[in-house]
Amino acid sequence: MAISLPFILAIFGSCKTSSNSTSKNKQANRMEMCQENNDIITLPEVLPSFPGGETAKKKYLTENIKCPKYTNKQQIQGRIIAAFIVEKDGSLSNITILQGVGGDCDEEVLGIIKKMPRWNPGFCFGEPVRVQYNMAVLFELEKSKNNIPDYLLEPG
Repeated sequence: MAISLPFILAIFGSCKTSSNSTSKNKQANRMEMCQENNDIITLPEVLPSFPGGETAKKKYLTENIKCPKYTNKQQIQGRIIAAFIVEKDGSLSNITILQGVGGDCDEEVLGIIKKMPRWNPGFCFGEPVRVQYNMAVLFELEKSKNNIPDYLLEPG
């Protein structure tokens, strides 16, 4: 089964400073919002990242996600959206599935995310912050040269 990752997205919010210097109060309010001890930020100045970047994250997921065999037979495919918090130290917490496809694929994605190495944390005003992060993983059935799903082909 081929696993492709069409997109990674973060939920949008506000945390960036205004480039308008006439609004020091707005900047102070945003700084205060970003520096709350346990607040979860949705759009920090610097987004959290997987060690080695997007390419390394895609490689990690592709090499580690193993789709259950009966999933192929049931033709289960689709997009799984997982959500988690990247903590100030880069660890991941509150890992959940927002949208799943079933067939144990959801559990597979949860397990792989739980085993991920520490991320580079997000930053706001130079300080690490807790960041809400959403990630999509696409499960697609591999097709043979004849454009027939592999599970329909006879071995031989």
